[in-house]
Amino acid sequence: MRFQHSAQLRAAYPDLVAGVVLATGITSTADVAQRIAAHTAVARDRLANGSESGFPEIQAWRRAYAAMGLRPTRYRCAAEALLRRLRLDDELPRLHPLVDLCNAASAAYAIPVAAPDLDRVDGDLVVRPAHGEEEYLSPPSTPRPALTPRPPVARTVRRCHRGRGGGSRGSSRRTSRRRWPAHAR
Repeated sequence: MRFQHSAQLRAAYPDLVAGVVLATGITSTADVAQRIAAHTAVARDRLANGSESGFPEIQAWRRAYAAMGLRPTRYRCAAEALLRRLRLDDELPRLHPLVDLCNAASAAYAIPVAAPDLDRVDGDLVVRPAHGEEEYLSPPSTPRPALTPRPPVARTVRRCHRGRGGGSRGSSRRTSRRRWPAHAR
């Protein structure tokens, strides 16, 4: 399995930098509370000095979304959505230690951090503009039907070869198709 950004995205954003960390053996009993608290404190300190919309990292994502023809305040990157939630609710969602840690790091450094369950990924994982046929699933806690409308064409998505879209919102949301396998619970 490979992770990559499409040639189209690389051409449009030549300064794009991505990193990949492969973590195994993480279960729901992993103790990450101190690390989450430290990252969340960094995010709170940054928010104490002004709204997330003023962060240089968020402004860069907003420019990228606008360049794709998307309204940046309607389609927020994962980091901005998490920071906004932290500012409004004073807490981040809790789902699983790995997701929680990724969310806290995302909020602290204002960068999207994803945590896909590789047991659920078929083939390579590619970040590319949406074609409009990707299948999206709502988080189980929302009152919407499981399937949501197709993403707008040009929105950046993660997808595997079956066309399942993981979205560009990072790990801030958990979909019913990305449930943790029994050995990770």
